[in-house]
Amino acid sequence: MRSNGLMAAALLVALSAGACVSMETRSRGTVVPFEELHRRRATLPALVLAEAEAGQAARAFYAHEVNKSRHFTGLSAAPRGKSGQMRAPPLFRDLDRSFATRPNAAGGRTRGLTLVAARQPEQLQQLASSDDAAFWREQRKTHERLESIDKRNLPYELALAGRFVITTAEEVQRGLQGQQLLVSYAVVGEVVYAFGMARTGLRAVRLKSGASALRQLTSQLATAVRLAEGDTWRQPAKALWLALFAPFAAELSTARRVTLVPDGFLANVPFALLVNPAGRLLIDDAAVSYLPSASFYRALLTRPLFAEKPRMLVLGNAIYPQPWTPLPTAETEARAVANVFDDTTLLVGKEATEERFVDSLNNHNIFHFATHGMLAGQLAGQASSLLLTRTASADGYLTAAELARLDLSRSYLAVLSACETSVSTAGGGDLGSISAAFLAAGAPTVIGSQWQVSDDATAVLMVDFYAHFLDVGTADALRAAQLRVRKHPDWQHPFFWAAFVLYGWDR
Repeated sequence: MRSNGLMAAALLVALSAGACVSMETRSRGTVVPFEELHRRRATLPALVLAEAEAGQAARAFYAHEVNKSRHFTGLSAAPRGKSGQMRAPPLFRDLDRSFATRPNAAGGRTRGLTLVAARQPEQLQQLASSDDAAFWREQRKTHERLESIDKRNLPYELALAGRFVITTAEEVQRGLQGQQLLVSYAVVGEVVYAFGMARTGLRAVRLKSGASALRQLTSQLATAVRLAEGDTWRQPAKALWLALFAPFAAELSTARRVTLVPDGFLANVPFALLVNPAGRLLIDDAAVSYLPSASFYRALLTRPLFAEKPRMLVLGNAIYPQPWTPLPTAETEARAVANVFDDTTLLVGKEATEERFVDSLNNHNIFHFATHGMLAGQLAGQASSLLLTRTASADGYLTAAELARLDLSRSYLAVLSACETSVSTAGGGDLGSISAAFLAAGAPTVIGSQWQVSDDATAVLMVDFYAHFLDVGTADALRAAQLRVRKHPDWQHPFFWAAFVLYGWDR
């Protein structure tokens, strides 16, 4: 199936549905003053908890958004190169020297690596501190401009064009659709709060289950899914639904879109798999998507619109160094999805290099990677990488640090058909760094994975996703593809079909 250009028009209509959101003068009761935020920057989660416990739901949500966006914008504040030149910190330019690596223990045809043992942790700490300082400098400028806007009663979308603005609960509500529920979680020590939002309003609920219990259930579900045997995953999936969703059961009963902003380890919860008291999975009734922060959603609603035809860049089955195995089915997948659109560039084997990717960047707006991925975690999140073919001038690790420095603001979609590209690790941020890097670079929608995926099932799922994507958009297409793969007699277990999640724009 090939597109004749109608896809560009569909994308234009989808994005324009939210682009007319008007940012009215902010209510003083919903915004925590910048000086207070900056003064308490070392203990922002404690501020979130204090405001929530005092019944100030809107102020608690705003402080939580600052904390969430703080992690995400460390990547987005990175200096961008010209014409795709990637100026990542030296620490991430040669990973073989900076880190020790080991192959995925599962081996075989499973896509995935783990990157461990950073050799220069003090440099990573310095880089993290530098990113955080850049965030606060930018937010100070933005708040000063916001105060000026308030005094002159100017529209926010005109006065703050091009700036990343921390959003209020009121602004989020205005951008939601009629049958959409957004739930943002805040983990503060042992306490977990859920901010539930629909067009009807905001509710802040302290969950009955503490962080330790939720972390244990999340681990139990992850383990059961990865074993790919039997229905042992259902018990923790039911318990997590009750723990995380029960306060919003009424809203969920009518929601057709559920948008999650997870926090910490909750980013690893496959929310689409959670089972309600009636025995139905969330994915049975709604399209599910994730956000790094609600403020990022506001940024999507106000981004410029581009009516350009789909131009796809596909990279698959690069030449990997030993001991990492080739992925023949990934190449089959790459060649299959390359037939979806009329204008496609396919790079496989020795052609799938960092240089070819960067050189082709400005001529494409949809990117598909069918390759190994590796997760760094902890402070080394910017070293998480997609693996491409090594050359004399590039080490073959396309890192998050390099990706975030690109300009993908005119793109539509990035699909990371690799392993663990949307996983959060202990001590890390709330979003797998590879997915976060694409979002930080300007891609509105990123599809990544939460665990090491099956090569064969993933190839079928991705081809099916693009077939639906032409007609219904990203979130509905992913849901349809997952439900279809789920019907395959050999792939009914969630391990085979539920790994992929959508971050960002869900239309």
